Amino acid sequence: STKVSMLAGGGLTFNGDTAVANALQDYEEGTFTPGIANGFHSGVTFHTASGLYVKIGSHVLATFYMHLDDADTNNALIQIGSLPYTSSNATHSGASLSPGGGNLTYHNLVANDSAHSASCYMSRNTNYVSLYRDGGGENFRGANNQAQDGKWIVGYVNYFTDA
Repeated sequence: STKVSMLAGGGLTFNGDTAVANALQDYEEGTFTPGIANGFHSGVTFHTASGLYVKIGSHVLATFYMHLDDADTNNALIQIGSLPYTSSNATHSGASLSPGGGNLTYHNLVANDSAHSASCYMSRNTNYVSLYRDGGGENFRGANNQAQDGKWIVGYVNYFTDA
């Protein structure tokens, strides 16, 4: 039996499947350097900022690790930027969809409220994630003018892209 086929129009299919819709058309692994898109005063420096991603078709899984050297929050929605691909701009039945989301597996930022954990979400047509306070129904904000030196932000996001 056929295990792998290459379609004339491009893409791989498996186990005798010849449907173009099921063909693997794109696979990529790589690295990126995450950055702060919002929520901190200017001049943020990092001890380490690194990211890894896997893209299969239009699905992207990106992980990021940021160890802050010199950073002060400014009581604004915290956003992690410079993700490797821009999120999808698709709508479904006329409604905007969030093309992705994920979790912070660890962070120890000093917040402006009682938030102790956060998750991530992506808006349409962006290359950054916004932090969302778990259980609080609000955006995650760092404490105003609070030094975040030596703090970590570690997480991942799953999202879809139009590319």
